[in-house]
Amino acid sequence: LPNTLQMTQIQPWENLGTHWDSRNKWLEGILSIGFGDQPGDVDTRGDRWQLILERGSKNSDGYVRHFVSCNPGTSYIIFGSAQGRTEKCGEKKVMHEACKCCWRHGISSNASQKSTRLSLTLRTYDQHWGTVFK
Repeated sequence: LPNTLQMTQIQPWENLGTHWDSRNKWLEGILSIGFGDQPGDVDTRGDRWQLILERGSKNSDGYVRHFVSCNPGTSYIIFGSAQGRTEKCGEKKVMHEACKCCWRHGISSNASQKSTRLSLTLRTYDQHWGTVFK
């Protein structure tokens, strides 16, 4: 059950770089929904945006990058290797340590956008985080 709500604003000229949420701080599953603070050119809920999914290092074999075009109001759930939790990571990385097997996620806008991207993200904070060491 989610116990944390995050609200984020990304200005039209800003991006959110690809990252792993802390691998151990949040339990399995992250739900996010994005929309605009004002009507877009095509949709009254705001402008389109892109979810970026990236795995591996840019200058190495096996590097993969996908862009998923999203309408305002699109929601997505990240879990498993897309979330990068330690127990799902083939390299058993912790916190923000880099690996080759888990996906990072981020948000890309474009210069023609007018609306600020607003998002609501639900997560479940691990109440034992930082107190249990394996």
